[in-house]
Amino acid sequence: WGSDVCYSDLSRMDGTDAAEKKTRSILDKALEGSKLGFDEYVYLLSLKDRNDIRYLFKAANFIRHKRHKNACCVHGIIEFSNFCSAECLYCGIRKSNKNIERYRMSGDEILETVKKAVSVYGFKSIVLQSGEDPHYDVARISFLIRKILDENALLLFISTGEVGETGLKKFYKAGARGVLIRFDTSNPALYSKLHPGGTLAGRMNEITTAAKLGFLTLTGGLIGIPGQDNTGLAEDILAAKKLKPEMYTFGPFLPHPGTPLSKESAPPVEL
Repeated sequence: WGSDVCYSDLSRMDGTDAAEKKTRSILDKALEGSKLGFDEYVYLLSLKDRNDIRYLFKAANFIRHKRHKNACCVHGIIEFSNFCSAECLYCGIRKSNKNIERYRMSGDEILETVKKAVSVYGFKSIVLQSGEDPHYDVARISFLIRKILDENALLLFISTGEVGETGLKKFYKAGARGVLIRFDTSNPALYSKLHPGGTLAGRMNEITTAAKLGFLTLTGGLIGIPGQDNTGLAEDILAAKKLKPEMYTFGPFLPHPGTPLSKESAPPVEL
């Protein structure tokens, strides 16, 4: 696809000349399909000048159109429980947060919601997502997967935290074909701090195991999490790339009042 991009294409992008020479040089490489170096990723993440940022966004959108035209993948997420046994420092549904109203959909409610999503709204891809809820163990979720797929034609993803290789095999046998599981940060020390009792190695093993079993994998990190700098964010992007997922899912850190990180700041929208 890189051969389709030429400098006459670039000249049509308004504001190109206003960007810094180094910014233009790096983005020209990207537009031509050349591999960027690690320091170049960090440089782009650190841009402050409005003209540079504007050119970055235009170049990214240009490449998106080259690769995917104007296509968009839409999937529906059914949050069926906000009970959770984990204590992730940034998460509002962490076990020790006593100031939120907990809910847990019944199996029948979940089945009815899926049926409506498919038959009324036309969804062809659904994600079953929850906290790490002990009530909805692997056996119960596997039963739900079978019931859902007996009654609906769709691509089903699971996002319920780590279940290990045995759990993943049961989900796959039941008919699920995708797993959505972020690693949040590729820094082992920061990961352990954010996830008491968890390890980055364990999370990464869950993702790679899912891929080996045949699942479509959706993964990525958090943007602007306290303790992360632009170098760390670049490392997270490359760590996600190394996993070769079918979809990257990066989202911003948003401070929640019921967590130890409530006083921290959210990242700027531009980042």
